[in-house]
Amino acid sequence: MKRTEIGFVTGYTGAILKLLGKATSELNEQGYPIGVQARYQAVEIDDEFWDWLKNEADAIVVNVHSSFESYDVLKPVLSGVNVPVFSVEYGGEPLSKNVDPEALATLTGYFMYGGLENIKNMLLFLANYCGNIKLEVPEPKQIPWHGIYHPDAPNIFNSLEAYQKWYKKSKGWSRHTIGILFYRNSWIEDGTAVCDALIRAIERRNVNVIPVFSYLGMKVGMKELGIESIDIAQKYFMDGGKPIIDLLVSRQGFYLVSRTIGEWVDPTTEGMDILERLNVPVIKAVTPYYKTIEEWRQSSEGIDALTTAMDVMMPEVDGVIEPIVVGASEKIEEATVGGTFDKREPIEEQVEFLVDRCMKWIRLKDLPNEEKKVAFVLHNNPCASAEATVGMGFGLDTIESMVRILHKMKEEGYDVGNIPETSKELIDTILSRKAISEFRWTPISEVVRKGGAAALLPREKYLSWFSELPDKIKQEIIETWGDPDTDFSKEQSEDANWAKLSMGLYEDKIVIPGLKFGNIFLCIQPKRGCAGARCDGRVCKILHDPTCPPPHQWLAVYRWIEREFKADVIVHVGTHGYLEFLPGKRCGLSTECYPQISIGSIPHLYIYNINNPMEGITAKRRGYATIIDHLTPVMSPTETYAELEELEDLLSQYNKAKAMDDKNRLKVIFGMIIEKAKEANLYKEFLDPNEIMDYLHEQLTLIRETQIREGLHVLGKAPEGDKLVNLLVGIMRFDAGKNPSIRRAIHEAMDLDYEEIVDNPKRFNETFGKTNGELLNDSTHMAINIMRKVLEEVLS
Repeated sequence: MKRTEIGFVTGYTGAILKLLGKATSELNEQGYPIGVQARYQAVEIDDEFWDWLKNEADAIVVNVHSSFESYDVLKPVLSGVNVPVFSVEYGGEPLSKNVDPEALATLTGYFMYGGLENIKNMLLFLANYCGNIKLEVPEPKQIPWHGIYHPDAPNIFNSLEAYQKWYKKSKGWSRHTIGILFYRNSWIEDGTAVCDALIRAIERRNVNVIPVFSYLGMKVGMKELGIESIDIAQKYFMDGGKPIIDLLVSRQGFYLVSRTIGEWVDPTTEGMDILERLNVPVIKAVTPYYKTIEEWRQSSEGIDALTTAMDVMMPEVDGVIEPIVVGASEKIEEATVGGTFDKREPIEEQVEFLVDRCMKWIRLKDLPNEEKKVAFVLHNNPCASAEATVGMGFGLDTIESMVRILHKMKEEGYDVGNIPETSKELIDTILSRKAISEFRWTPISEVVRKGGAAALLPREKYLSWFSELPDKIKQEIIETWGDPDTDFSKEQSEDANWAKLSMGLYEDKIVIPGLKFGNIFLCIQPKRGCAGARCDGRVCKILHDPTCPPPHQWLAVYRWIEREFKADVIVHVGTHGYLEFLPGKRCGLSTECYPQISIGSIPHLYIYNINNPMEGITAKRRGYATIIDHLTPVMSPTETYAELEELEDLLSQYNKAKAMDDKNRLKVIFGMIIEKAKEANLYKEFLDPNEIMDYLHEQLTLIRETQIREGLHVLGKAPEGDKLVNLLVGIMRFDAGKNPSIRRAIHEAMDLDYEEIVDNPKRFNETFGKTNGELLNDSTHMAINIMRKVLEEVLS
């Protein structure tokens, strides 16, 4: 038999190199002279391999998507070869050449089904196809596309019933269950180390685990490969139509359910439907595609861009929360095939962190309302008017919303103690008791004396918590805010006093400002920056400083909420605070990132303005927050005041005189317009009279099109009356995709060109005797009147 040299390039998972190496070795031992040279990610491959591929390979197999950079590297290399090229991929220009369709389909079957036996037969098939051996090679062996895996089980389970029977017999069956969803490739290519670590960590908490693998997502089905469509959630995570799991950990990227669109994928609504049926939190366990564990630890970015797109952004669309890194790659040499592949290995402390958070979510679900402890954190703007900005939140009346939340919780059976009846009573209580971390303006002793300290934390306990932090973090905090272990009983240096102030220390105890109402703790977010007289007025410059750690008192408050108050959930109220902007990685945080250090294991809800998605995403990714969106304040059309109305009338008269070519009248009106423009502070010097007319029309249109905010939104309170009218008109004010705006509909009903009206507001319409800008304004008021009448009919 003649030796067959096979080249292999993959752009997805390098773990296939391990199987190729083992398959090649076993075939050689069995007397089949087959050599394989395989590489992972073509952009990293040296010229020597490309030369070998072009000049010595008898057959080539590539598995590289057309969107990858390696695809563009491969195309010119493969253009110069005359041997069979099998491209097992979709999208873009086909790379296969010199092979018949039936052979390509057979080889694709070997590759896609995977497993050692199929890979060995794939290599034999290639040697046979090249004419170097004569052998009847078995057809591709079908291997499960989905199933339940457990490292202790003797086999894969294709039903929940069979798995439960084995699990109960070998491990027992406890009250709670966590599901895991991971890729089939991890199982078929012996890459389950991260999944195994999660399984062990969950079971150490005496919780059942159901680890399910699938080809991709919650809907398995691919006609071209003969994969039957299966609802993974229904088959493995539900029993009798009811969820059997309390929480799901997803290790898969993309969307839970997706469809291929060209070279990419789009989500379907099925993903959200599945989550609604499961009705459990879905936490994202992330393993970066292209970073080793050490590279991830050292990186200020955290995870790479591809991982962010596929493993964070896409799952967020469905509602998956808390992207937590639990593993990364270690580069492994596969000597037999000459390549290097990335083997996914767990990061133990991150696995424990994720499972700790899972357990807190399950506890939150279990507890009756009267036993749940809830911490609310309001925001304020440091070093502005300290009292005026307490509880600030962009677009939200946080104090009124907070009172309404507390009263609603009382109705739902929470222990809320003696809560304030009104927002005024709440803010008066906060301010009269000095329950704020504003030590620059208020002596710490006064906070304690007036009852603003919810607790006094012994410094020794804080020091024990501080000692648990990574050495790098401890050093950064000490260098910035002083050593918390200083002996403050003696006369101290300025640095020592600085440390004392940064802790909020009172009689060797750290003050935890806030109010308690039964099982509710309500506080103003701890200081991000300055403390005391040392403040030089530059505190606002460090609020988003990516290098400045938070002070001791910040860490003490958040640790106290988690460990002493033992909050079952923490709620940040309003847009936005500083937790998510603390120093640390951009995405994919570690134990050395201050947001992760601060939030700890507490489930985190964040009441956030719906019109600020970018910073909301920051809170989701860096603060592990589940966002509770609220409406923006109602926006109303701007009304012109006296001088502007008079100016508008003069401009209308000017246009009519111009249409009649009345030069004398034009001259008189022009002078009146200039005087009125000066009165209204809209005058601007122009050489050409037409330019001043155009300018004034543009300014008036801008004013008319500007919307002003009507107060603040109150969480849970729907706008009423004219506010509801203005909200609905504001939503329908502009086109939304294929849905026309209400103003477009009005203009088209009047046989007017809406695009022309919007694009040329200063143009005079002789038919209506108005400028387009005035007609646009008229349509806004017509829309308001229409909506008012519609609501009267609907609500009557």
